[in-house]
Amino acid sequence: MWLKDVLQHAEPYMSDLDIDKGNLWYMNLLKMLREAGFGILRVTPKNRQSRWLHFEAGALSMLADGERVAPVLFRVDKSELIAPLAQMQVTPCERAEMLKLVHSINRASVRPPTPPPLDDARLERSFNQWWPKLETQLKALAVDDADDTSGPAPAERRGDSAGNARVRHRNPEDAPRPGYTAP
Repeated sequence: MWLKDVLQHAEPYMSDLDIDKGNLWYMNLLKMLREAGFGILRVTPKNRQSRWLHFEAGALSMLADGERVAPVLFRVDKSELIAPLAQMQVTPCERAEMLKLVHSINRASVRPPTPPPLDDARLERSFNQWWPKLETQLKALAVDDADDTSGPAPAERRGDSAGNARVRHRNPEDAPRPGYTAP
């Protein structure tokens, strides 16, 4: 996952990837929302009015102890958003704005016992190294979206989070979960 490459101390969690089959997804999701220090919501033309996306936005803003929620707009203008997304500080999916977002996530990691945030120079070097990878992935998504006129995205039809992530910051004492493989 790109964010983990840039901020190695971050622990991204994606409900559609990190909830094992057979688990009670709602309880798992609520637990992770409570523990999240930062929520990232990917907003696309296909999911911008999704009930699930709006549920996650509201839940993140209510359950994460007032922590930050950042809708990232991919080919969507802020004027197209409705509440609760329209009330949040959004991040257009552009290089300069994504760098600001990464700085915000890095600053949110100052809660003990997590490692200290990266200094600005180191963070920007890491961002500059990994930005081309994300940019390539975003361009591929734009081409895929342009070719697909079949209706809602598959994730929307399933009702899952369509790639939204919560970010916890790694506690050095945390051990990996048994059987867990990072994406």
